[in-house]
Amino acid sequence: MQTAEGKLYLSVAIDRTSKFAFVQVVRKTGRTSASAFLSALIEAVPYKIHTVLTDNGIPFTVPPRYADGQPPAT
Repeated sequence: MQTAEGKLYLSVAIDRTSKFAFVQVVRKTGRTSASAFLSALIEAVPYKIHTVLTDNGIPFTVPPRYADGQPPAT
């Protein structure tokens, strides 16, 4: 979303059964902010999360170079 201060990114989680909604707005998006969002969501909901469905956006996917589960040697 574009604001007067610049671009912001909106992460939204909605429980399909209870319609509980959780929203977080961040200045930068990526795997770190996605992880922080999911951690905050786990803390916010009063029940155990069973399944997470995503839009398979870049913050929620594994880069192809890590597809075999091993990061490249440094």
